[in-house]
Amino acid sequence: MQKLPEKCPICKSELNLSYPTLRNRLYDVIRALGYEPGKEEEPTLTAEDRRRILDDLEQGKISPLQAQQLLQGLEVESMKGEK
Repeated sequence: MQKLPEKCPICKSELNLSYPTLRNRLYDVIRALGYEPGKEEEPTLTAEDRRRILDDLEQGKISPLQAQQLLQGLEVESMKGEK
């Protein structure tokens, strides 16, 4: 997540809000969406999980697309050779 710039030229002129007020309101919106501002998502896959996915790919149990989706933490609709 990118940080807001320290100087916000439109904050005062167009929105009539100070930078800290605008930032706090944006952070409230981000929290309402279920995220914490300034915190990066922790990787959900362990090194062991990644190794298993790559082994499954090498053995032909999953397709390259499925491996990519698994490594990115995306849901995979159809798994060929599911365990």
